[in-house]
Formats: sequence, C-alpha cells, structure tokens
Amino acid sequence: FEADGERLRVRSAASAEQAKDVHAIATALLPVLEAETDGRPTRKMQLFVFKDRATYGTWCKAAGREGFAAASGLADGATFTAVVCAEDLPPESVRGMCLHELTHLYQYGVTPAVMPSWYAEGFAETFGGDGTFTWADGKLAAGGMMSAGRLAAIRADGAYLPLADLLKGNALKLLIAARAKGASFYPQSWAFLRWLRTAAPPDV
Repeated sequence: FEADGERLRVRSAASAEQAKDVHAIATALLPVLEAETDGRPTRKMQLFVFKDRATYGTWCKAAGREGFAAASGLADGATFTAVVCAEDLPPESVRGMCLHELTHLYQYGVTPAVMPSWYAEGFAETFGGDGTFTWADGKLAAGGMMSAGRLAAIRADGAYLPLADLLKGNALKLLIAARAKGASFYPQSWAFLRWLRTAAPPDV
C-alpha cells in the first residue's frame, strides 16, 4: 500500500490506512527538520513499513545490511530509504519509529558529514523518541520531553552507560552485543544532546 507525495513516498505492508497515516505525520515533520538543519534533501525520500520481522530481515539481507536485523529500523543512505519493522508495535510507536528513521535519512540528505552515533541517535530521538512528539488533528508538535518511563529506566544504578562509553559507543553494535545496553543508548543520547542544546554552561 502506497501514499506518495512530492518529497516522500511511504509504502506499508499492512494497510492503506497505515501508509496514509505515516505519510501525513512524516510530511508534517519535514519543515521541522528543514528549520533544524537549514537545508533539505535534493532526492525524494522513501519510507518502507514492514509488518513482520521476517520480511524486514529479508530486506536487510538483500540490502547488505544484515546487522540491522537486530534493530527495528534503519536509514539506508545508498538507496535513500528508511525502513521500519512494525511487528507487535502500537500505532504511536510505529509513528515514532518512522519519524526517528526519517530524521536519520533527512540528515544524510543535507550533509556528507558522518556524525558520532550518540549525536545521530540523540538527534533522531529528538523528533521520534517516546513522548517527544504529539500528533493530533493533523498537527505535529515535535521536540518535547521524552516519556518519564523511558527516562526512569536509565536513571537506575547500573542501567546507564558512563559518559566516556556513551561518546565512543555505537548504537547498533551495542544492540547486537547486549540489547539492554543498546536500548539505553537512545534515551541517554537524547538526554545528553538536549542538555548540550538547552542547559550546558558556555564553557561546555
């Protein structure tokens, strides 16, 4: 099922309704990302939503991205396509995953720079993290606070990565090696980037 526009094509393996819903919220994110990055991709973006992990894994293998089968989404700069696995996810989580991966793809489209993993994931979670956006009546509010539950999970002793490990860490490698640590990498990256942008003293 497909929903298409001038700047973005969304394909869903689940339903026409999902394709339209994801296309609408993703399209609403584009001007937000343009304002954040002061640029826009020159190529049309594609976003694929698979309904089961087996098909998602098959796509990862065919694209030469087998390692991403351990994740639930990826942004492939070579094909300029974002891919999301929606298996067992409620609609709001599917939207968040799509916004997260689309943010990665958008960043690939406006700069050749390779950013460190903590920055890339923190930036993507700024717009697609749990609780950071609301979608109501066709209007998107993005860039808010992450959900209290997601942050509480990384505040516990032993649940968070030391700063040095965060700065040199790689999200995918952490997910493959230890899923719990990999999962904590995302809200920590969001929190560190938000602190740098909103609360860090000038010398930092």
